[in-house]
Amino acid sequence: MHQLRKCSRRNLILLVSLVIGYLLVDYALNSRDYVDNREKISLIEESIRSLANQGACKLPNLPVDSPEMLSFLKDEQPVECGDENEDWMSCHKSLCIIKPDVVKARGKITCDIADIIRSDDYKIQYSTPVRTTHSYTLKRSDFARAKCWTESRYRWTGIIYGIREDPELSGRRSWNKENSLNVLIMGFDSLSRNAFIRKLPKAYKYLTKYLKADVLQGYNIVGDGTPQALIPLLTGFTELELPETRKRMKNSEFVNVYPMVWDEYERYGYITAFNEDVPQIGTFSYRLNGFDAQPTDHYMRTYYLAIESQLSYYKRLCAGAQPRHKVMLDYTKEFMISYPSNPRFVFSFHGELSHDSINLVGVADTDLTNWLVELKQLGVLNNTILVMMSDHGNRFAEVRNTLQGKQEERLPFFSFTFPEWFKRQYTEQYRNFRSNLRKLTTPFDVHETLQDILNLQTLRSKQRPAHSR
Repeated sequence: MHQLRKCSRRNLILLVSLVIGYLLVDYALNSRDYVDNREKISLIEESIRSLANQGACKLPNLPVDSPEMLSFLKDEQPVECGDENEDWMSCHKSLCIIKPDVVKARGKITCDIADIIRSDDYKIQYSTPVRTTHSYTLKRSDFARAKCWTESRYRWTGIIYGIREDPELSGRRSWNKENSLNVLIMGFDSLSRNAFIRKLPKAYKYLTKYLKADVLQGYNIVGDGTPQALIPLLTGFTELELPETRKRMKNSEFVNVYPMVWDEYERYGYITAFNEDVPQIGTFSYRLNGFDAQPTDHYMRTYYLAIESQLSYYKRLCAGAQPRHKVMLDYTKEFMISYPSNPRFVFSFHGELSHDSINLVGVADTDLTNWLVELKQLGVLNNTILVMMSDHGNRFAEVRNTLQGKQEERLPFFSFTFPEWFKRQYTEQYRNFRSNLRKLTTPFDVHETLQDILNLQTLRSKQRPAHSR
């Protein structure tokens, strides 16, 4: 009898739920949004039928020029940082100089230069300053603080950056360096494939038309947020499958415990770099413990920790006389040209322009295009696989309230650009890669691809890792 009463109660709850559900659907279909709701329901039903009939993933048709999505777009004001000579010093590779044009305009300039030393992922320290009236060679860091003055008491303070020359790195043993492949990954936070095309049209055109980039049409996220996108890409595992690194968990470890793909590349003689801006929300340091030991040979977090105290003195989105997005692009380029005889792996990830805005990243379109052109002209792309990517699409409330916005959030931009000689030498492998352009792909597939790039070369050279750990 007791079981019968429980069953009747369940049936009553189910009946009430069905009635409420029917009333809600009836209200929705008969409201002033009737047409819009019917269109959404039709789209959902079509997707369900497609999956049922095909037994495979069907890529959604999301028009770039959707009026609904275009309604969110607007042009932002360009980033204006002033004349380049407002910065009194500049660096190329490891040599930093007081600019001759500034000396010509202001007379003798004296500078105290202090290297910026990483203590950990949250603290930095400064070396004993060295005084100069001409130049300074970076010794202990890629980054330094310059305090300069003229005889007429004009002053300038800035954070300068370059690529410190390290003989130990330059002498790192590798396989046949003549045909080795570099890997350059340049990422932007919160950019769907369609958003990249809309807001960075010049860069997209140059990337696809002139560099012949292959864009993954079905690249899909596997979790919510940047760590859930980058951890599988860099390690081949989800966060749950890896050792505990969350700050709030007792006895958790530093992120160095993760099997990062750049560690594998380093074992085979690569020089490595990891660059990420906005350190207060860093992928591995906001919720996770960050890195104890520096994770790569070159690491730009130190620069961003140092520049934070200066930002209030700078113009909007500037680091002195340079747009902040150009700092990362320039540092990445400097890294790529500083080791011409060594294979290089670099992952640069920029978030400031796109993390909190659907439109602001558009101010970087010309600079990003010029950067790609310069990489091509310098010959960097002759032996480099260039990966342009994002972690996920736009996650802003007004966009995600639309059906297409919800779908775009799950479809970030991802492209590979291969050297022409690679396509000829590895015809079968390249054909296999292209066969996946319109299939469902995920960060796990990209991780395997990065492993395959390394394995192709090591199998060809029949060499073991350059050093063991």
